[in-house]
Amino acid sequence: MWKWVKNRVANIYWRQLLSDTAARVIFSVVTGMLIEVVGAGMSIRMSLISRAVAQPTTAATAGFYGWSRDKILAYFGVTKEQWIRWSIINIVYYAIFYCTQYALIRYYIIGATAEQTWIATGILAAASLPLGILFGLWLDLVRKLLKARPPTLEEADAALAKRISEEDEYGKKDSPTS
Repeated sequence: MWKWVKNRVANIYWRQLLSDTAARVIFSVVTGMLIEVVGAGMSIRMSLISRAVAQPTTAATAGFYGWSRDKILAYFGVTKEQWIRWSIINIVYYAIFYCTQYALIRYYIIGATAEQTWIATGILAAASLPLGILFGLWLDLVRKLLKARPPTLEEADAALAKRISEEDEYGKKDSPTS
């Protein structure tokens, strides 16, 4: 029984990490190219290069974004049925998370000036209104398609209890006094 719970929760976490990363990378490429090619007038080639440079960071932070977003929604007790509250949290958290990341990359890695960084980050913050909602919907859809969902509180508690009991059991067996 415990092995099943442990494996089930572990699989949920891996599926969720995979779905969050896939959702973020796809969303980043599509929206980034639309903003860069249509909005900023960049060439498709230049936009593809920009997207390629951005993807390692995007992929590396996607799982944490999905996990922390779920924690914030749970903290405030918000479900998708509470459309207005759900939308506000998605917009605000998307703006905070990605504007910070965007500004740091533009300033420290790409070498943009402080003024350029503030302007570009301001544009992203303004765009976060629709992007936060769209990405929240897209993330939930990809999770549904890949059958990934955050573990329920009961599953997480059961996995934690199992891990603690295994540590206690192994700790007693390996101790020099036993």
